[in-house]
Amino acid sequence: MSVGTLTVFSILLALAPLTLLFAGKQGSLDNFFTVFINNPATIEQNRTLFSAIAAVAAVNIVLIAFLVAAWREPTTTVVSTERHGGDDKDPKAHKAE
Repeated sequence: MSVGTLTVFSILLALAPLTLLFAGKQGSLDNFFTVFINNPATIEQNRTLFSAIAAVAAVNIVLIAFLVAAWREPTTTVVSTERHGGDDKDPKAHKAE
């Protein structure tokens, strides 16, 4: 995974839930909440709860998006030409004593 992709998702993971939590507490998401709850009085009383639910949903969405991005990233294989015996190049150099 590239550093840029990891940086973007790290920033999203920090900012998305905080933004939704504070926007919801200020009342900016009331129109969104009315899609699920038809009673405005209920939204007024439980605005913090609905904002917290939106923040948790945002974390889950960012994590799922990160996993999808990681899954779709092409894999690269590094092939080593060295032997696993250390720095000796000649296999006959070590004789049984």
